[in-house]
Amino acid sequence: MTTKYILYYTNIFGVDDFYLGSGDIFKDCPVNNCYTTRDKNLMPIEQFDALIFHGYQYEFRFGKPDKRSPHQHYIFFNMESAGNTKNLNEFARFYNCTMTYRYDSDIYHPYGTIVKKDTSYTPPSAESIEKRRSKIAWFVSNCKTLSFRENLVREMQKYVDIDIYGQCGDKICSKDSPEECYNHLEENYKFYLSFENTVCNDYVTEKLFYILQKNVVPIVYGGADYNIVAPPNSVIDVSKFQTVPDLVSFVKKLDSNVSAYLEYFEWKKHYVVDTSNTNTLCTLCEKLNEKSHRVYNDMQMWWRGVNGAECTSFPKIIKSFM
Repeated sequence: MTTKYILYYTNIFGVDDFYLGSGDIFKDCPVNNCYTTRDKNLMPIEQFDALIFHGYQYEFRFGKPDKRSPHQHYIFFNMESAGNTKNLNEFARFYNCTMTYRYDSDIYHPYGTIVKKDTSYTPPSAESIEKRRSKIAWFVSNCKTLSFRENLVREMQKYVDIDIYGQCGDKICSKDSPEECYNHLEENYKFYLSFENTVCNDYVTEKLFYILQKNVVPIVYGGADYNIVAPPNSVIDVSKFQTVPDLVSFVKKLDSNVSAYLEYFEWKKHYVVDTSNTNTLCTLCEKLNEKSHRVYNDMQMWWRGVNGAECTSFPKIIKSFM
């Protein structure tokens, strides 16, 4: 099979390989005749089979390819939410392929997935759970968001204590690494606020998947369907509650019932969290071996929706106090 060459035309926040890797990174895929590079001098630009652009940062004023061949895939790569992305009107009919967290992307690239797989997982003991003296923690640095998550937290604090770490709170994790901070969380807290900064369709980030790998119950808030993205009986979804007192009452009841709390980890016996890029890379290579192209005539409309509709569906619990 002829090799398909993929050029990282931009970087992503200074990272040349888009956190995907470079070179022959498709060897574990069913279709594996692809190769990635950041080297624009490897061949004429118009001869690459695909060019990947970081849609969150890229603008034409930074330079655009001088020539384009009909066979090429111009890939819109974006893991930032639609609500936090700049206007894309200048990109009408520029992209013909998308690689994002959205399910309807040509190449689905989530922050994580749940894979059904039996494991040897052993849940924590009831005694170890009872030793956790604090209820809820939140690690956060963005203090003013489009999701109004900070408002939700302030409402919750009227009824329950929440320890806030980072720039938006009064607590600091003095550990040497993020992993150690999450271990500290697991040792001392029962719940964690996995709140997204925007409420956009399908948008769910590492804020969920990191916590699912710990023995802590995530309280989730975002635009994703958590019945799909999370394992069964693994999270507390704020959108299922009418008011903040209803939510806090449920959390307190679970906090006081260790056996019921431990049921939130039963899924770990039959599922695992996968944060690798394998499926994304395999889909990418398969896509480059297809002959058909999808043209995005209105990139702004596809990404943001009519009047930003991709990111404006707030649950009743938010409307109850806003």
